[in-house]
Amino acid sequence: MNLTTFRKPLAGIVLAGGLLVSGAGIASAETGATGATAPEPATEQVCRRAAHLWDRLETFDDHLHDHYRQLVERRDNAAAAGHTDLAAKLTVRLEKLADRHERVEAAMVKIHDKVADKCAIPDVAPTPLA
Repeated sequence: MNLTTFRKPLAGIVLAGGLLVSGAGIASAETGATGATAPEPATEQVCRRAAHLWDRLETFDDHLHDHYRQLVERRDNAAAAGHTDLAAKLTVRLEKLADRHERVEAAMVKIHDKVADKCAIPDVAPTPLA
């Protein structure tokens, strides 16, 4: 094959790609240079969003509690039956679940601290996994 037959189409592709990238850079620079800032959201909108997120986190935390109880039961049954490898794997899963539970509670505390003075968000009641 002759390499010269591919030079013109290859040069055209490289040129088109370069123009595309430079055009995108110019367009992004133009849209970001307006100088206008976004308006602050209304208090009721912030409270509605915080309440929605709070409800989702609370539901997720309830699911974590249920799942933790199930895993504890499975681990105890595996240990009683002499399946030590399975019991060890379930213990690792329980530790990961406990870490996730701590992150969820930390997120709930963070939400409460941010909007407690504006909104009617319930107090955070940390509940240990059991």
